[in-house]
Amino acid sequence: MNELHQVLRVLRRSPGYTALAVGTLALGLGANTAVFSAVNAVLLRPLPFQRPQELRILRPTLRNEQGVTATLDRWSYPLFEAFRDADPGLAELAAFTAEPSLYNLAGTEQPERVRVEIVSGNYFSLLGVSALTGQLFGPAEDQVPGHAPVAVLSDAIWRRLYGADQSIVGRTITLNTLPFTVVGVLPPGFSGLSGVADLWVPMMMAPALTFPGRLSGQLSFWHAVVGRVSPAAASELIAERLASAARTAESRIPLGLAFGRVALGFTAIPLQELRVSTSVRTSLAVLMGAAALVLLIVCVNVAKLVLTQTARRVRELTVCAALGATPVRLARRFVLETLVLASLGAGGGLLVAVWGLQVVKLLKPASFVGMADFSLATLDGPVAAFTFGVTLVTGAVLGVFPMAYVRHTDVSGVLKQSTPGVGGRVGPRGVLVVLEMALAITLLVGAGLLLRSLQHLRRTPLGFEPAGVLTASVDLPPQVYESDGAVRFLEEASARLRAHPGVRFAAVAGCLPLVGGCDQPVMEIEGRPHPEVAPDLSVWVNMVGEDYFRALGIPVLTGRTITAADRVGAPRVAVVSAAAAREYWPGQDPIGARIQLSVGWGPPGDWAVIVGVVGDVKGRTIEAPVTPIVYLSYRQFSYLSSYLVLKATTDEPLGLTDAMRGFVHDLDPTIPLWDVQTMEERAASAVSRTRFSAVLLSMAAALAAVLAALGVFG
Repeated sequence: MNELHQVLRVLRRSPGYTALAVGTLALGLGANTAVFSAVNAVLLRPLPFQRPQELRILRPTLRNEQGVTATLDRWSYPLFEAFRDADPGLAELAAFTAEPSLYNLAGTEQPERVRVEIVSGNYFSLLGVSALTGQLFGPAEDQVPGHAPVAVLSDAIWRRLYGADQSIVGRTITLNTLPFTVVGVLPPGFSGLSGVADLWVPMMMAPALTFPGRLSGQLSFWHAVVGRVSPAAASELIAERLASAARTAESRIPLGLAFGRVALGFTAIPLQELRVSTSVRTSLAVLMGAAALVLLIVCVNVAKLVLTQTARRVRELTVCAALGATPVRLARRFVLETLVLASLGAGGGLLVAVWGLQVVKLLKPASFVGMADFSLATLDGPVAAFTFGVTLVTGAVLGVFPMAYVRHTDVSGVLKQSTPGVGGRVGPRGVLVVLEMALAITLLVGAGLLLRSLQHLRRTPLGFEPAGVLTASVDLPPQVYESDGAVRFLEEASARLRAHPGVRFAAVAGCLPLVGGCDQPVMEIEGRPHPEVAPDLSVWVNMVGEDYFRALGIPVLTGRTITAADRVGAPRVAVVSAAAAREYWPGQDPIGARIQLSVGWGPPGDWAVIVGVVGDVKGRTIEAPVTPIVYLSYRQFSYLSSYLVLKATTDEPLGLTDAMRGFVHDLDPTIPLWDVQTMEERAASAVSRTRFSAVLLSMAAALAAVLAALGVFG
């Protein structure tokens, strides 16, 4: 305590040195704390399941005669049953939809669009989750298709839509016009293995919600499988049991009909490895590396400050040594001084981290979904332990520099000097100046490259004009709308929008640029080998209305586009993108060619004639090359899930949201309008991940440059 008192007195005598050192440490420790908090929330936070280290995601694998293996991420229900019956050596198995289905929830003030996981009866027991109120599914819900119309709500939906009403258990809700009885509510924070689910229904209700053959189709791949391994089970034994189960399942499921001559296998992947994508891990690794470089610059900065301060106090320290102070005692005093500085810096760093976390959450990319949830980033126990550990290490390392300086100082020479000075030993400090400048420039170069990539993405032609375009999704329940009914609904909705004075064009689309969701079937071209022989004829398919290309400003290169006359009963027509024309009709005019597609097509011989070629548009991402696209008329082949697309007369289309919602409500008050966004917002979301990394890395680089400058002149 006496030495601590002396240290505090020394620091009070040098307020400039103390303030500069503490401020520098606060910036470095705060930046590292904020980034680690984000990394902890996304990568290190324990999953909200019982013994998550035992959970495995099971995936089928297909190996052809040449030894090439492909891994599927989806199962058919008969394949799941065959696998389960084959006793694969896992303690328990459950099926679930890894990407929740979106359904219309009616009975609330406004119709809602909710994310629904369709799960087997043992899903919750396998994960070790109990109900907050009511009960969860069990074996009784896995018996007969269609005979388990029950649902479980998430805590968030229960509170937001039903005001946390305890009487919700036993109440009937409506999903896509089908009644479901609420049997329970899950605890706060649980959102399923998908990480985004609002509601859960039993697997046996899939045929009623989707189509009758959902559970019986042997080649209908649509759900995922999770299993729990025994803690004592060796990985070699699990692999043997999986191989044995594959041979049994292969004899029951005719995979050769869809995939040719392949051998079936299964692989088990730890759930922890799949919680976030590789791209998210890469982004966070870059940020953690940048934060570590900033902390290194901070350490170099403070080390120079400490060396300078030590040089000014060298006479005092050498007198202490001459009077008998041991090297251990001097070292203890140096370490104590730098630990005090580091501790004060850590206190200020926590304030910096609070601000930094707000920046991280604000910049969160739209593509970081599911378990990559930055909203959970907070200054909790693990983060505090990390900060404490980094503070101790930083303080201890900084304490080494002055001790090394004093040990190499000539005691007699210093005592003979009439006045103390800082001259002479500038070599180590010069090296530290070079080091911190090199680190700062490294970060600046990295940030510059990433900013240039972001600028390149923003300048990349999208193939369409996003300004003034508003889009929204409507999903028509198949229980009410047959194909003809869906066409009438979409025609009437687009006609009402078109008549609005603020709308220039209104159209229908099955999918959108930069969003994806298009079907990707195999295309057959008349007069060419069948796709089974040439399976590389893969295209995206979009069902659109007559004003779609004008609304998005997609140029017509040759021929014509879809018209209102292209409906059921008229000859089937198609429009292809320039990429499709280049790839499948190189050097030729594709107009007049006839095609068929492998998904949702009519009887054999029902060809579609290509009537036009339009410009290319970007698909799911800006970075990827353009994809060949085939456009069909939604009146000849409509989807129950479609987008309404309108081009406003101004550049502020969001003002038309209420009108769009009102038109849809007038046509059917049970249909919610959801995913309402302008195309400019969707274009911004497409670069959000690169923007996230570029902005944060630029902030780290700017901080490094400021710290380097402070280190040189401090």
